Amino acid sequence: DLQRAAERALDRVSKGAIVALDPRTGAIRAMASRPTFNPNIFSEGPTTSQWRDLNRPEAPMLNRVFQGFPPASTFKIVTTIAALESGRFRPDSTLMTMGRFCYYGQCYGDHGAFGAIGFPFALAVSSNSFYYQVGLKLGPDPMFETARRMGYGRRTGVELADEETPGLLGDPTWKRKVLGEPWTPVDTITSAIGQGALQVTPIQMARLYAAVANGGWLVTPHLVERPTQRRWLGLKPITLQVLHKGLRMVVTSGTGRVLNDPKLPPVAGKTGTGEDPPRPDHAWFGGYAPAGKPTLVIVAFGENSGGYGGTVAAPMVRALMTTWFRGTNAAAPAKTKP
Repeated sequence: DLQRAAERALDRVSKGAIVALDPRTGAIRAMASRPTFNPNIFSEGPTTSQWRDLNRPEAPMLNRVFQGFPPASTFKIVTTIAALESGRFRPDSTLMTMGRFCYYGQCYGDHGAFGAIGFPFALAVSSNSFYYQVGLKLGPDPMFETARRMGYGRRTGVELADEETPGLLGDPTWKRKVLGEPWTPVDTITSAIGQGALQVTPIQMARLYAAVANGGWLVTPHLVERPTQRRWLGLKPITLQVLHKGLRMVVTSGTGRVLNDPKLPPVAGKTGTGEDPPRPDHAWFGGYAPAGKPTLVIVAFGENSGGYGGTVAAPMVRALMTTWFRGTNAAAPAKTKP
């Protein structure tokens, strides 16, 4: 049923992907990509027209669950972890936000000025100006080291290794080697909010959200039940507490309120809207439920779908969660500390 729900949910976009997994074990519960094709055409060999359709620019044979795309604001989880684990920020640190952040004569927009805020609220409203400042104080190295620690920049270990790409972490070394250019503060600012030379696959993102959901274990996604490894990340308990609070606030009072549905268990997660000019934006949502004791992680992605993560991707996640938790008592409020 969950797989069917994933297929139906992706009918909302012409290109995209959904992956759902158990955050405790890494077992993949559903996986879908758009556009898709009927594999039965290979049983007798595709006709010329079918082969032409399979090779159209939209690439229906490409499983987008395993392809890299700019993570946009979903990457703010990584920036938050880097900030708190480095010791350069406290869990209760606040920064002044503004609608327009200027640095060395160049200005960067935000979608709101929220006053002086901390990490949980910054995640909830996805404040760019907050994370611009965090990134500049941190510098690029802690951010990229944390991204690698959380499994970005390498394959996840899922069985379909030949289809999986490692994504891209365009750090200062990469920029100097590939582009022959030095790193600048502009690169730091854009990287802190998940733009720039960053590409993350939906299954990598699901693995990250699983680690946040399960208390700090990096699981190995798998399609076939088998012994799998998981690695302890050693995150500080307070780091996880800040993330849990902020990701829950995304749904209760922030950019993901479409998932604040009384028919669902408490949901936590993060929206993302990735720029891809001159094409329409990408839309992301990664989340888990029940927030107090998660049993399901879902990442939904709309490639060049336009719209926002909260308006395009989050409703797809809601459709899957409605199917998964239907007929259970998981919608009852979780007995956890606020």
